[in-house]
Amino acid sequence: MVIANKQYVDAASSVSILSDGRIVLGGSTNNFGDNKFAALCLLTNGTLDSTFGTGGWSVPDFYGGNAVCNAMIVEPDDDIIMAGNASINAGTSYYPTVAMAKLLSNGIPDNTFGDYGLDTSFFGVASLGCNDIALQSDNKIIIAGARNVGVHSSYFIARYTNSPALQKESQLTFPSGIEASVYPNPNSGDFIVSFSNPLQEPITITIINLLGQVVYEDKPASSAYQTNLAITLSPDFTDGIYFVNISAGEQVTTKQLIRQR
Repeated sequence: MVIANKQYVDAASSVSILSDGRIVLGGSTNNFGDNKFAALCLLTNGTLDSTFGTGGWSVPDFYGGNAVCNAMIVEPDDDIIMAGNASINAGTSYYPTVAMAKLLSNGIPDNTFGDYGLDTSFFGVASLGCNDIALQSDNKIIIAGARNVGVHSSYFIARYTNSPALQKESQLTFPSGIEASVYPNPNSGDFIVSFSNPLQEPITITIINLLGQVVYEDKPASSAYQTNLAITLSPDFTDGIYFVNISAGEQVTTKQLIRQR
């Protein structure tokens, strides 16, 4: 029997075996009410794997919010995906959302997944909770849980592509093959939409808050043939998470933006 703890209250909710025999436990750690996802890796003899994360532990942080991991899977390449629920700071209050975190086999976040290894795609969609996760044969991710409305609840299931759609810097491909990225992120309200080649057509930039409200929209008249577009948000924008939609013709991409002064 092995007993291990990270903080004051720790609980494992799932366990998986890596291809080399190492044992990974997924769950949550709690330090005076502050819950976090937590993964613990053990060697085949039950001792802590000191090469995993920090001292055998990896603790993904969902932007300082509370998060509880309910399920975990391991991909064929030994990448680890944890799933559960988180409460994210929306500037004036915290909002619950389905949450996923992806780790490499050494416990380091997979920065090509979501936002530096985190995914909160359902942020702003109320009353959803994730209790389990599975992987299809084509590597697509399935999550399951509940949708709660008042005193009633129902089954909830969703499928993720587990592809560039979940990558933080997923590339926006225009008909001409142009790619775009947004930086810096986080930022204080000033950021750049950068294109690797000059645009051949106008674009539309829309920013949505966590309540699903459009708080910014612009169709830069001079966007064609430019490689960088500077955007300055109003001082009225509160700190928190926003979604930036960039579209040109039929091509659309959405990037998560963190306003942090």
